Amino acid sequence: MAISIEKTGRSFEEAKKAALEELKVPEDRVSVEILEDKARGFLGLSGRLVRIRVTVLESGASAQTPEAPPAEEKPSGNPGEVLELAKGLLESILRAMRFNVSVKAHREPDKIVLEMQGPDVPLLIGHHGQTLNALQYLLYVMVCHKAKTKVSLMLDAEGYRERREQALRRLALQVARQVRETGQEAVMEPMPPAERRIIHLALVNEPGVTTYSEGEEPDRRVIISPTG
Repeated sequence: MAISIEKTGRSFEEAKKAALEELKVPEDRVSVEILEDKARGFLGLSGRLVRIRVTVLESGASAQTPEAPPAEEKPSGNPGEVLELAKGLLESILRAMRFNVSVKAHREPDKIVLEMQGPDVPLLIGHHGQTLNALQYLLYVMVCHKAKTKVSLMLDAEGYRERREQALRRLALQVARQVRETGQEAVMEPMPPAERRIIHLALVNEPGVTTYSEGEEPDRRVIISPTG
């Protein structure tokens, strides 16, 4: 009876090498069959999984080894290609989650901007943008993984980012007035780094107060403290 084993790996060659090492036979003494070759994880984020069956040939039989599958194409990092990559990945996420939303993308000097529009946008924003920020982080990780490089991007939803920035500036000025009047420092709610920066910049020239951040992510927050 022919000896057969199954092996998995991140590539065809990796799986085949593991099988040959276990069987302790040369490559020309086995037949290899690809059982599975697919992307792993959500939208392929975890990479490929290749599963093969390797059979030791009986004396006189000829080896039948399939050609290795073509290597996964890697984005070049070209700005236009990365822009399309980010847009395509976001659209794939939205389709998988069955959201009725369209995506427009453009490049600014320092980042890629993706704007979502459609009837389901409010669901994608969440309380104070928490859902939007989480989706932006997921997209950032996926794009960097696929592009093999760091990418700066901003995910927006029907102008929410601008509205949120203006609301944070107004809030910062309001709290600063209270701090001056009471002489007591104020602790803001936890915010992501980009929103904390808005608070700091809004009050950088505001008399009678100073700002600093404390705590660990995701609970890091801005403290507005009186001076003098």
